[in-house]
Amino acid sequence: METWQDFAELFSSPRGALAHSVFLPLCAFLAGGLVVWIFHQTKLAFSNDNSAILEAEVRAARERAILEWELAATQDYLQSTVLPERLATLLKWLMPHPETGFSAVFRLVKDVPRLASSVGLDPESRHRLQLSADLLQDTLSTGVGDVFARDQFRNRSLTGLTNHDRSKLVSPFVLRLGSARKPWGIVVCSHEPAILPHPAHDAFRLPFRELVAWATPLGSELAILESIAHQDSELTLTQEMLELRAMADQQYRSPSHMLQRFISRLSELVQFERAVIFLFEQDDVARPIPLVRGGIPLSQDLMDAWQLGEELLSIEMTGMTSSSSWGVKELRRLNILDSFHNALLLPLVHGQWVMGQLCLTRRTGESIDDGDRRLLLWGTGFLVELLTRTVDRVTMEQQATRDGLTQLANRRTFDLELDRTIDRANRTGDDCALVLLDLDHFKKVNDTYGHLGGDAALRTVAHVVQRSVQAMRDDDNPVVARYGGEELVILLPGVGAQGAHRIAESIREAVERTPISFEQGTFHITLSAGVAARGTAATSSRGIIASADQALYRAKEQGRNRVELNHAEERPPQTASVLT
Repeated sequence: METWQDFAELFSSPRGALAHSVFLPLCAFLAGGLVVWIFHQTKLAFSNDNSAILEAEVRAARERAILEWELAATQDYLQSTVLPERLATLLKWLMPHPETGFSAVFRLVKDVPRLASSVGLDPESRHRLQLSADLLQDTLSTGVGDVFARDQFRNRSLTGLTNHDRSKLVSPFVLRLGSARKPWGIVVCSHEPAILPHPAHDAFRLPFRELVAWATPLGSELAILESIAHQDSELTLTQEMLELRAMADQQYRSPSHMLQRFISRLSELVQFERAVIFLFEQDDVARPIPLVRGGIPLSQDLMDAWQLGEELLSIEMTGMTSSSSWGVKELRRLNILDSFHNALLLPLVHGQWVMGQLCLTRRTGESIDDGDRRLLLWGTGFLVELLTRTVDRVTMEQQATRDGLTQLANRRTFDLELDRTIDRANRTGDDCALVLLDLDHFKKVNDTYGHLGGDAALRTVAHVVQRSVQAMRDDDNPVVARYGGEELVILLPGVGAQGAHRIAESIREAVERTPISFEQGTFHITLSAGVAARGTAATSSRGIIASADQALYRAKEQGRNRVELNHAEERPPQTASVLT
């Protein structure tokens, strides 16, 4: 009590007035400071709590985005039912924007990586890309390769990239598919896939540990799928072998026709467009001779360039004893790019003798898979068996059925085939047309250049006609023959009047623009054509020939170097002489 009284007296005294004027403001200031400090501390604590909450939200959003990515990628991946599709799906998720990056899967075959699939790589990079031995070893042992700085990775880890693909390297990495004990393959990526957890949050790269955890189990699953695919491939291979063998056992009009069908189907099965068998003579292996050609039909000009390219390639590879694959770069050296862009040559070996080659060509495509390679290995072996049984028969057949000058079918062969075709068409109602060709002013050619010049003209025209027909109607078994003198004839099963007229017109144009090489110079020749189709007035061999002869006479009479069509409904006169 005394203390409070003393305190009160102090403030009521003159000295107290001074204390009152100093102490109270000081206390008020300290109290205010204490209030401000308490406010700031409360605000700071609240701010820290908000930051922690935001960080937790971002972390949760990222974890949720990673989980959603893994679930979506796995679901999409498992929807694919075959190995190539699954690999493509895997790469799609690892590299969703291949224009700015690349990703590639290597299959390990006896610890040797072989490229199985890729996205975002240039064709040249796909052919040349290789992993360093150190990086391969690190990846197989640890599951993820060392992530180097960009320049270090480029120099130490990957070789064979084009400059364009090297520019895509941002944060490259390598993943192992499968366990360290049983690795299936390796994935190479230019950078990690980016994930956007929420529109309000920034995108981020998928962490390596998540990639490793997601990718490693896929190896065992891929191994199972590959085993199933291998069994399917074996079944497919067996079926294709049986199909080709059955083709050889069927009845054909000639051995050469059987060989043509065989190589056409073989080339189709391995996804090539054309095929040709070249044979070597034992005393002249430097001159490959085309025996049989097959495949898809081509235009006249393209067929000429294509066959020239095949022959140049065969000469280049004369004497080879192993298969040889040719891409754009190699074909450019031989100036063959006007036709096909990919070729495969396989030797036909009988004992110690390389009897010939099988040449397969196409405009697109880069490599063949293991199943196709095995089918070709079997196919060439079986083809050698067929050739050893039929090549002598083919040679004798050609001598008996071919015209010696033009190498077209002779008159006897044509008459027999015409009778069979007309009889079959009468029974089935199928179309059938005939084109009769006659060289214009051929007597003048003989008078000017001699009979050797006339022979050169006939050979050249026959070659042009044969190539034109093969390019347009190879699948319908057309027959081109020398009918007599300067007359040629074309039998077109399955072709109507208008179709035959178009073919004849194309041949006429091709002959007109083709120079005849003779001695030190060249000259040109034209031809006239008469077209007839099987119909009510031409249901026999004699009838359709007479109808075509009538049309040819009209073409000659109207100025030559033209094509005239005689419709089947028109009954031709009994006789018609053709002007020369």
